[in-house]
Amino acid sequence: MIKELTIENPSTIINEIKQSFAAPDLDCVFWCVPKNDQAGLSFYEENGFHKVVDIPEGILKDHEKTGDLVWFASLRGDQLNIPESVAGCKVVRLQTIATMDSGELSFFEENSDIPFDIKRIYYISKVPEGKKRGFHAHKDLKQLLFCPYGRILLTLENESGREEIELSDPSVGVIIEKPTWREMTWLQKDSVLCVAASEFYNTDDYIRDYDEFKAYLK
Repeated sequence: MIKELTIENPSTIINEIKQSFAAPDLDCVFWCVPKNDQAGLSFYEENGFHKVVDIPEGILKDHEKTGDLVWFASLRGDQLNIPESVAGCKVVRLQTIATMDSGELSFFEENSDIPFDIKRIYYISKVPEGKKRGFHAHKDLKQLLFCPYGRILLTLENESGREEIELSDPSVGVIIEKPTWREMTWLQKDSVLCVAASEFYNTDDYIRDYDEFKAYLK
């Protein structure tokens, strides 16, 4: 089921979408903004809402007298509230294109969407629910961590403190650019953690002892 949402006040969009998804058979909420409404467009773009490129002809026909429109959508499972950072590490919403009845396509590019060259990509899968991994930090390696499937609790600690964030939206990731202790808890069986790294594997870059990490920060 797809629902078109009429929004009087953009600042209420998150609550309105959450209320809409209370319906178990609703998969997508979408809305449109006039191209000349720069304030509205900036609001939705800055808050990471996904643009839609394949609006059904019937819907376009109903709005043809409105003028040039930009369409946005939110699909069930999208994380609507994301912090700017976690333990001082930037939280990013990857570029995403939503398609009606066909899901979303998310992507990122080196030195554009993420601030480093990509030398290696790896992923962790087939992990039992409740299992923890990680328990290490890196001295120089930069990484983007995201969860393309499932739910993973990411706990990060560095000189900014210790904080956690749940990764459950494939379009949301965390960029780590400084020595940061990380622990990952699998909240859902078979969740997948994917990592884009700035360097090739180097065992000397790892800090695997927590006390050694705390000393390294000092």
